[in-house]
Amino acid sequence: MPPKDQSRVCVLSNWLRVRAADAAKLSRLVVLALGLGVTVSTQASESISTWKVLAPPKPGSVQWYCENFADIVWQVALKGETVEVKGLTFEELYDVYFNSAARTPQFSFGKLRDFPRRFVEVDDGFVVGYNKGEWGGKLYWFARDGKSRYRISDHQVTEFVRHGTDLYAFEGLSHLGLDHGSMIKLERRDGRWSARTIAKLAGEPGPYVVDGSERVLIIAGGDKLVSLDFAGTQRVLHESAPGFGRASSIVRAPDGAIFVGAGRVVIRLVPQGSSFREQWLIRPGDASACKCRAVGVPADREKEPWEPVRCD
Repeated sequence: MPPKDQSRVCVLSNWLRVRAADAAKLSRLVVLALGLGVTVSTQASESISTWKVLAPPKPGSVQWYCENFADIVWQVALKGETVEVKGLTFEELYDVYFNSAARTPQFSFGKLRDFPRRFVEVDDGFVVGYNKGEWGGKLYWFARDGKSRYRISDHQVTEFVRHGTDLYAFEGLSHLGLDHGSMIKLERRDGRWSARTIAKLAGEPGPYVVDGSERVLIIAGGDKLVSLDFAGTQRVLHESAPGFGRASSIVRAPDGAIFVGAGRVVIRLVPQGSSFREQWLIRPGDASACKCRAVGVPADREKEPWEPVRCD
């Protein structure tokens, strides 16, 4: 199995482990992501101005595994003109993306009773997206009084996005050899909601951020940073050779640099003409704190991609 696919599998397995714990909070990822509440992290925000710059690791290297098996995932945010980060555990990161069944019993029924979900309030009630990874998902409408509902589609929603008065969502799945995603538009016609595809993505949608008034930046397929407008026009801005790993969030700094919060590192994309130079930033002292090591590889040579790695 190629290293990138190994990354997606290990990340998915961790998501499912966390989902089974049925975390109980809902928070927001970016300003236009629709949710309630605020995730409380065990760490305070800090600046990355003193962080060490690393070259992106080779896929399958020990450092690559360190990022994909990290205990802490960095969430990036822009404070004025400064990029700050906050460390989240995997359980806290789950709370950023999904609302638990325990906190929204009004949306629990049948086979979807225990599914993680996101919801958004609309004029005539609520639109609810259920998503349980490889076990599927659905998109439903609920009346405000909870007495009626209907299925809109089988999409597995990861985010809702408002653009003016319009409602959009990102949906998709990455599991084993399956990797797909899209932007859909939710529309109410003749009193009933429906979903239609606006753009097919290069893979499962990851975190996004609004970029100007008409576009978003979104990670697709785990390794591509895409600029996408609400008409469906898209352009791949950067493809990361090692992938973005456990990407949690994106911001664009005033100087045009793009920062991606990920496991153990923050990935910085520095504009260079029409392309970007990729750098990995790590907090001082964390470079030697990796729990992964090559198995049976002499210390005087670099591990080959196919040689095993153990992460304690």
